[in-house]
Amino acid sequence: MKKITLLLLFASGLVSAQVVNDLCEDALPISCGDLITGTTIGANNDEAIAPECQGNQAFAPGVWYVYDDTSGEGSLIQLSMCGLSTNYDSTITVYTGGCNGLICLASNDDACNSTISEVFFTSDGNTTFYILVEGFADASGNFEMQMNCIAGMPPPPNDMIANSIDVDEIGFPFTDPNVETAFATSENGSPTGCGFGSLYGVWYNFVAEFDGSASAEIISPAGVSAVLFYTAPNEMATENDLTLASGSSCALSAQSMIPTITGQAYYIFVANSGGATDIVIDMFENLVVNDLCEDALPVSCGDLIIGTTIDANNDEAIAPECQGNQAFAPGVWYVYDDTSGEASLISLSMCDLLVTYDSSISVYTGGCNGLICLSANDDACQSSVSEVFFTSDGNTTFYILVEGFADETGNFEMQMNCIAAMPAPPNDMIVNSIDVDEIAIPFTDPNVETAFATPENGTPNGCGFGSVYGVWYNFVAEADGTASAEIISPAGDSAVVFFTAPNEMATENNLTLAPGSSCELSAQDMISTIAGQAYYIFVANSGGATDIVIDGENILGIGDTVIEGFTFHPNPVNSIIELNSKDSIERLEIFNILGQKVIDMQVNAISLQMDLSELQTGTYIMKVLVNGKTGTYKVVKK
Repeated sequence: MKKITLLLLFASGLVSAQVVNDLCEDALPISCGDLITGTTIGANNDEAIAPECQGNQAFAPGVWYVYDDTSGEGSLIQLSMCGLSTNYDSTITVYTGGCNGLICLASNDDACNSTISEVFFTSDGNTTFYILVEGFADASGNFEMQMNCIAGMPPPPNDMIANSIDVDEIGFPFTDPNVETAFATSENGSPTGCGFGSLYGVWYNFVAEFDGSASAEIISPAGVSAVLFYTAPNEMATENDLTLASGSSCALSAQSMIPTITGQAYYIFVANSGGATDIVIDMFENLVVNDLCEDALPVSCGDLIIGTTIDANNDEAIAPECQGNQAFAPGVWYVYDDTSGEASLISLSMCDLLVTYDSSISVYTGGCNGLICLSANDDACQSSVSEVFFTSDGNTTFYILVEGFADETGNFEMQMNCIAAMPAPPNDMIVNSIDVDEIAIPFTDPNVETAFATPENGTPNGCGFGSVYGVWYNFVAEADGTASAEIISPAGDSAVVFFTAPNEMATENNLTLAPGSSCELSAQDMISTIAGQAYYIFVANSGGATDIVIDGENILGIGDTVIEGFTFHPNPVNSIIELNSKDSIERLEIFNILGQKVIDMQVNAISLQMDLSELQTGTYIMKVLVNGKTGTYKVVKK
């Protein structure tokens, strides 16, 4: 029967709760199958006795558990908070060696999501393990943790480097299926540049037949995963003969790619502590056939593009600067000839793929002899990996330049996806700008498909649009104050720009960049406003739909204009709204955020119940006419 280890804390009056397993010496015993419930609130940190373990440093309050495995049988052990009740940013660390000399075995921070932890380790059936549950930084809280044990299996045949699988004797790409890496045993030496720590794994080796690149990937990463490439003097190496290969990293990762040199021997170490997985190893020759724009390789929607910029030339002579990308680094070319006749949103993404250098992507139209910048990106996903979005009308040819930041080169994978176009947003053009001060502040425009906006019809003073297409909002400031606008889900190229205008009937050519605003790409902006000044807001977000929120002080030009003796409820309203007045309500009108009249009715009564269930969720303006006077009220439909 499953056992539950429960730590109960009581606090009443002058009696304070005591964390009974605050010290390593007071660790609570646990067993396979336990659901462990506990807290780190009120505990102390353990940095004085607990050494750093795979990045976890025992700075936060922590509590201790002990598993004394006397089964005599090897097993894989899992300690998991995934899917359980944990209310803080947790970490789990496992040690051997005893409280007076703890030795790091395994550790995890945030395996399941951004705050929840899970760790795997193996036992030989004759070891005592000390488990420290703490928090990231100084976080503390309550947790549940499940302990599971899986009976041991024999180590994989290539567990030791002497039995490394010689991949080039088999062929590329090579797949080693269902490898039980969790049951690998400890290594017998330590390479130069990157040791194994407490990682146990399996081995592969090859000699490069050409200059190119090699990749290795764990298909089903679980627990602590690592893929490390090493150089070796030959294919008869020991661990002590190895040196971390150029382009490889000691960082934990489920995949790696390195440049290879003809005739060099390489070893690959693969660890995956949480379970069985396929391991895929491949090698690519450096054949830069698409170095020139004229030799661009054709690509299509759905393609996974694998390439290299190594040995390519730079393209600064023909490729103009494009949204900050300047074609100074060696680059290669691809071409997408869209003859579908259907508009679409196109993404070119290196995110979460194999990329060995600081990449950039630029997209042009116009042909190799007259390239015109359309869209570009450097480092959308992280500090070095790129992703770009652009729209096609279904009848355009696009030239795609993949290069690097500064003069960097390397190998890459890039996914191309196409999404069928949707209609342009209703406020796509400035003439249909949404008049925010006629609605409500703060104002939220939900799920705006900004990626399907179309080109503008003019150019403001101080800040043009380039190839960025967006939507429009406008207002007149009621008094001096501030205004802000924010893209809630930025994707691709995001821009928020404020302009001043002579009135609320402006065109693009009437606009001037507002003081305090900027032409720089950004997901938000804030300016100071002047009473009586008309403002327009241009918002672009090329990578997908987003809510857009506009807020500020003293923006709203029209608030509730109250008629004495008139009331209505509820507000917000789900379905039925009730209106009451001491004098007869003559007429009722309701407008949506675009200023469109959605309800218009003669009432001629002192009370009315009306069903609004057919209206979409959002903010509306209700106007009522009573005794010749008009009252204006904001109504929120839930």
